[in-house]
Amino acid sequence: MRPKKKLMQTNRNQADWDRLKTALQAVPGYCRATVLLEVLLALALFAGAATVIGIGFKASIDGAERVRMNTHAVNLAVTVISELQMGIRSLAETGPEAFGPPFEGWVWEIAATPWGTDEAKPLTQVEVIVRHEPTGFVHRLAQVIQIGHTTSVPGAIGGTVP
Repeated sequence: MRPKKKLMQTNRNQADWDRLKTALQAVPGYCRATVLLEVLLALALFAGAATVIGIGFKASIDGAERVRMNTHAVNLAVTVISELQMGIRSLAETGPEAFGPPFEGWVWEIAATPWGTDEAKPLTQVEVIVRHEPTGFVHRLAQVIQIGHTTSVPGAIGGTVP
């Protein structure tokens, strides 16, 4: 009994589909309009997805560029502070001065203020400002260091190391 009932139900569904198809064919241009609407909807969805993906790519590229510039500026600022600590640069050179090749476009400046009240170990707060002139990127690095007081330590090969 059951297989016959299922067969009858399938025939009824097919008959309903045939009637719907015949009714839709009676409306002129209905199938073409439906296809056109479906194509336009698919095109709009594709354009929206492409826009979202493009915005995501742009944001990630901008973020990577910011990280690259920041890392480069930090490295240059640490170099200036290290040169101050080693005595290669002095606080008299406050800048702004350009870095030499291959760092065209990068400029550094020093802002130093005394820090603390201990006369035995005079400390200085040094702020190094590094700028990338073409883009306007600015990075500041501040550190408290002791400048100008080196002590001699016995060297490994005889003599002293400043």
